[in-house]
Amino acid sequence: MKGLQKLSNLLESCDFPAFWTAAASEKATLSKVGDFDEAIRTFMLRTIAITYSSISKADLAKSLNVSSVPASKYIASTDGDKVTFVPNEQNQFKPKASEQLEDYNTVFTKVLYSSAITSSAE
Repeated sequence: MKGLQKLSNLLESCDFPAFWTAAASEKATLSKVGDFDEAIRTFMLRTIAITYSSISKADLAKSLNVSSVPASKYIASTDGDKVTFVPNEQNQFKPKASEQLEDYNTVFTKVLYSSAITSSAE
């Protein structure tokens, strides 16, 4: 039971290479679950796809514990040594709306006002 808890923790922390190492020691238990490896790889691939917009083929293969990158609905393209994932809400950069910058006179006025209040309170 502790071995399964460890596997669960490794999946939750997204330490996928360590998961596969630990899973090897639980092979007898896991082999009773049909298509276990494939289901876990699907979970991992979906998790990686919502985290990254692209990743190296080597890193993805290591995370999935496979020799080559599998075809998937999450993968948009594989160019050279890079896998690009289908864009989604989480894996796209979204610049934050910047606050309106204040001009020098406004900042200077605020500093003077703050200094005046601080010195009059003493």
